[in-house]
Amino acid sequence: MKHNILITGANGTLGNEIKTVFAADGYRVYTHSLNGKANFKADFNKIKTLNHIKSVIEKNDITCIINNAGLYS
Repeated sequence: MKHNILITGANGTLGNEIKTVFAADGYRVYTHSLNGKANFKADFNKIKTLNHIKSVIEKNDITCIINNAGLYS
């Protein structure tokens, strides 16, 4: 059984490659970005966002998170 995974910072070069590799191996991949193409967009600096991410994880039975999100200033 393949796991559902969440990749943060999935709109950059590395994030896209991680997504491609896992998807090709049969994993169900959910993606996050601050801006760009993703299943959901979110700013981790906001508490409302953290609550949303928690609900996404629970709703989609995500068992693995790859934290690729960078620091934005």
